[in-house]
Amino acid sequence: MDANSAPVSGRHRTAPPSPRQQQAVVGVTAVAVVALLTAVLGVEQVALLLAAVAAAVAAVHPASQRTARGAVHRSGVRRAWLRACRTLALVADDGRVPTVVATRSVPAGDRLRVRLPRGAAADDLAEAAPRLARQLGVQEVRVTPDADDARRATVTLVRRDPLAGAVTVPWPLGTAERASLWEPVPLGVDENGDEVAVALAGRNLLLGGEPLAGKSVALSLALAAAALDPEADLSLLDSKGLEFGVWRDRADHLVGPAPDDAVDVLRGLQRELERRRELLNQRGHRKATRGDGFRLRVVACDELAAFLSGGEGAREVARLLRDLADRGRAVGFVVLAATHRPASLALPAEFRDLFGVRWALRCSSSAAADALLGDGWRVQGFDPVQIGSRQAGVGYLLTDGGPPVRLRAHHLHQAQVRVLAERATALHRAYLALGDDPAA
Repeated sequence: MDANSAPVSGRHRTAPPSPRQQQAVVGVTAVAVVALLTAVLGVEQVALLLAAVAAAVAAVHPASQRTARGAVHRSGVRRAWLRACRTLALVADDGRVPTVVATRSVPAGDRLRVRLPRGAAADDLAEAAPRLARQLGVQEVRVTPDADDARRATVTLVRRDPLAGAVTVPWPLGTAERASLWEPVPLGVDENGDEVAVALAGRNLLLGGEPLAGKSVALSLALAAAALDPEADLSLLDSKGLEFGVWRDRADHLVGPAPDDAVDVLRGLQRELERRRELLNQRGHRKATRGDGFRLRVVACDELAAFLSGGEGAREVARLLRDLADRGRAVGFVVLAATHRPASLALPAEFRDLFGVRWALRCSSSAAADALLGDGWRVQGFDPVQIGSRQAGVGYLLTDGGPPVRLRAHHLHQAQVRVLAERATALHRAYLALGDDPAA
């Protein structure tokens, strides 16, 4: 027998204590500790101490359970993703699939950070999004390429719609005494429940959607913010002659559906643009800033398609609006344009791209969605056509800083709008009495 395998004389291997024996030892020890503490502290103090310990355990235990469930869920998501990619043959030449490097839960479902194998592109993943959704058993898969790394993408597995239902979200500025367009304007709440706000100074806003999609309320948010800024002037083009009537006393111009009247106002604004540009040149400035003393000029057009369809007058309106949207940004002009017939506009890309903020509410066709957001976003899952008919105010907001954000617009009741209009008019008149506009 090998020496190493020979038994050691006089020694016995002791079997480890059984679970029942371990529990008995713990129980006896606990009783002894409690008896000792009772002798030292007294019964009442020990009772309070034990209650505090029990409360702490009860508080920590559910959190530990949630943490464990979260870890199990994330592991399951990774495994399901791997199976789906292999089933759908989303495999690179070297046999690798898009790898999940991080995952977290969001109100809509799960958000994954994905690293693509060498030679793969986020566009390929976006093209496979509908098949991935079916394979994973989720409502939708959204793929957003990483702007800084072509081999990474963010993938959202949409399991539920946190914006479903007819929920109204009050506008934070609804009770404000005043506002400033130089500051971000709150427009709505996104799928994570976070506030979505956009600075409109130096930008133009294009918004649209089919009838009853919430266009009027969405437009009223930007217009009310402009009206509550005493340092902003309003020029309103109202194709129906009904949408902007509440702002009549606050506006410098209110034009009805006649294109010729719109041409007269827009030509006057073009002359104002030239005056401002000359003042900036004299000062050696490239664009208007908050400290220049210029009042922002907001040009709002409801139902853009109505002004752009027709004969020579409509063509002149289109030319002037395009000029104001293009050159006006540098001199303090902000163009707000809305339509419920975006597909009929057939906006050329160079005109649409003058609007740094685009807001697409529910659309009835892919042509309408593309006219607002631009080509390419729908195939990545940002599709206004898929918004439900009961989701008024829900849409996609695209700014020049990243992919579209799905949000629900804040709500303003008509009675609130009237109160805001009266407050804004009084505020603006008091400001004008100071007479300190260098471009007047």
